[in-house]
Amino acid sequence: MRIVIDLQGAQTESRFRGIGRSSLSIAQAIARNRGNNEVLIALNGLFVETIEPIRAAFEGLLAQENIKVWYAPSPVKESVSKNTLRREISELIREQFLSSLNPDVVFITSLFEGYLDDALTSVKKFDDNIKTVILLHDLIPYIYPEIYLLQQAQHTYYHRKIEFLKNADLLLGVSKSSCKEAIEQLQFLPDKTTAISSAVSDMFKPIFFSQEEQKYLKSKYSIKKKIIMYAPGGFDKRKNFENLIAAFSKLSSSIKKDYQLVILSKVDDKNRDYLNTIAKKENIDDLVITGYVSDEDLVALYNIADLFVFPSIHEGFGLPLLEAMSCGTASIGSNTTSMPEVIGLKEAMFDPYSVDSIASKIEEVLENETLNIKLKSHATLQAQKFSWDKSAKVAIKAIENLVNGSPNIKKFKENSTDLYTKIATILKIAKTEEYNSTLLSVAHSLELNMQNNSNPNLFIDISILAKQDFGTGIQRVVRSVISELYKNTPNGYNLNLVYLSHEDNYWAYYRASDYEHNFTQTLLQEKNYPLEPKNGDVFLGLDLSGDVYHAQKYDLFTQWRNRGVKIAFVVYDILPILHPQWWPQGGSLTHTNWLTTITKVSDKLISISNAVSEEVQAWVVAANLKRDRPLQYASFNLGADVKNSMPSSGLTKDTDFVLKEMSKRVTFLTVGTIEPRKGHKQTLAAFEKLWADGVDVNLVIVGKDGWMMDDFILNLKEHNEQNNRLFWLNAISDEYLEQVYINSSCLIAPSEGEGFGLPLIEAAQHSLPIIARDIPVFREVASKYAYYFTNNNEPSTLADATLSWLKLYKQDNHPKSDKMPWLTWRESTKQLLHVLEL
Repeated sequence: MRIVIDLQGAQTESRFRGIGRSSLSIAQAIARNRGNNEVLIALNGLFVETIEPIRAAFEGLLAQENIKVWYAPSPVKESVSKNTLRREISELIREQFLSSLNPDVVFITSLFEGYLDDALTSVKKFDDNIKTVILLHDLIPYIYPEIYLLQQAQHTYYHRKIEFLKNADLLLGVSKSSCKEAIEQLQFLPDKTTAISSAVSDMFKPIFFSQEEQKYLKSKYSIKKKIIMYAPGGFDKRKNFENLIAAFSKLSSSIKKDYQLVILSKVDDKNRDYLNTIAKKENIDDLVITGYVSDEDLVALYNIADLFVFPSIHEGFGLPLLEAMSCGTASIGSNTTSMPEVIGLKEAMFDPYSVDSIASKIEEVLENETLNIKLKSHATLQAQKFSWDKSAKVAIKAIENLVNGSPNIKKFKENSTDLYTKIATILKIAKTEEYNSTLLSVAHSLELNMQNNSNPNLFIDISILAKQDFGTGIQRVVRSVISELYKNTPNGYNLNLVYLSHEDNYWAYYRASDYEHNFTQTLLQEKNYPLEPKNGDVFLGLDLSGDVYHAQKYDLFTQWRNRGVKIAFVVYDILPILHPQWWPQGGSLTHTNWLTTITKVSDKLISISNAVSEEVQAWVVAANLKRDRPLQYASFNLGADVKNSMPSSGLTKDTDFVLKEMSKRVTFLTVGTIEPRKGHKQTLAAFEKLWADGVDVNLVIVGKDGWMMDDFILNLKEHNEQNNRLFWLNAISDEYLEQVYINSSCLIAPSEGEGFGLPLIEAAQHSLPIIARDIPVFREVASKYAYYFTNNNEPSTLADATLSWLKLYKQDNHPKSDKMPWLTWRESTKQLLHVLEL
């Protein structure tokens, strides 16, 4: 059986109230106890900020692919009359989406939503064959319209929802009382209602607090005496503040001397003034109104309260009562509606309409120690009768009986003609301007909602490479990986190279069709529209693009993640953050913005070495960035077979001369862009010392001109050993570099910081010995297969290490690199796909 749970009750403002907590909790419990049944969660995409927290709430309970997000034209809130046509259309679109999921039953956890926001909860407007189950919390506004439905718009809204409620095939009541209301007020048949009860979070439990902790907590909320507590869960008239405050005023002077009435709730100025006015009328000058209280403090205050009083006249269940009882607090409450089900003890109840009854029960509990102890003991035992798992099991059984008793007549029709016809009928009465805007919104929503059986996409971000190949090490990685991906695309995925662009004030990804032409030999013929990913797609940020930061300002990645796209980024290094002195002004800030962004929006960060991964994890912990779901970390190793990296070709006119000069003496090679961290200054100074001491060796520097090294570049160009024993090969091709490796004697890796150290692998491919700076990443890559020099910037350190190596080299006792393990790009890409779980 497939159960689709409409969880908008955990997305609207209800999420801050008992209805929202109940909605989320029952959905989690159904997922936990689903057995062989399949559970899907349907979320409203118009509530952008709520989707990720809900996804996090189901982490480990459901696969993220089981959380579906639908979209509809907006605004649709029912309190605004001009939204009517749009809402009518959006209700159809939502129901069509739910129908497309082929449910055996749709379970709506909160029907009465959408008056002040963009929630949509119609029932059987599109497909009246889909079984629908609704969680009924209460019918309070229906029973007391003179209090809650004073405005015509409210009355129209609520009674429209009542008609939808009547379309339900089954009501699951949060209490026997709520089921009774449906039977008596709406003439529901008893066999169409099932009481599943309610429950509270596990955080509500008895906890010991020392005298010092209690004193601190009380002072935080200006509480000076023992506590008689009320957590109302709202401020409407049925919460019975007037009778409670009046009852408190009638307590004996000795009790009022020792106890304060504490009303624990988030409160606005209007309601605070209302409560204070009542207190002043009753001559109470020490009423405490806490305002917002964190969950942690809420549990603590329940635990240190001497008595919890719940005088509400009408409740669907009465969650605060159960919260207090779960903490072992002596609790008393009304003897009306659902409260007796929760309390379960006649001695703990009073008549909420009688001030004397409330006051008498409070005094009795506070003055009768035996009764007080009994209530505390009873509270703990009674609370154990309620749990979300128990409620879920009852709900699942009732739903199974419904489905097995009368299976759905039909499944979803792929032909959506019915939907289009109904929408067109509604649009006919719209004004031209409204028609055009709504039609575009409808089309976009339908595109986003489309459920098809096509393979998921694997999006590879090549934003920089798609514009220009600058020949950097990162771009070599990007070229190599995508080349292998086209040779070995993961089974069941469509491979798409994409680039990020800002057009018409809109950030979006587009197909990199021109670059794809290098592999597919076909060009994208149609207009290149912004990509609209779907649930189950995978995005990999392979290229390093700072525009990611700017795109997320417009929630691009939030939107993709909300839709169920799995997002991962490759991290090559975080050196600009750790060592800003190595980069031009602004480089560190740019990299920090990039890393902050991908940390917030990614499911996984994939580093190119364990060393980088450890640095990233340490930075994330220190940054203390807020996330809902845990961030995953992984690493993979880069490949090194140049022939499979789409190598550049071409030799310069002085190639033969350079190679001939290299063969005349022992030649040391260093490879890397000329920039501050690469250790070029120390290396050249070390070799100047060697040459001055009569050591006849070559130094070949391969690397293009970088940044912040103008003086060094000038020195290179004008050096008296240039083209004698010193050679600078600026921006040479991969073909030329291959010949340089072959003709060199030893690679020197003097860089002070790297993400991986690809030249070490390339050297090992050519059995070229290695002298490397002793830093973690080089130890990780080269292990015992390199000779290491101490990590400082003294030229003499490298010069002495080179001399020591030369002695070992002459004796053939130097570390050999020929057996150093390395990966091909095919193996590297296979590793990458493995950590992507593809």
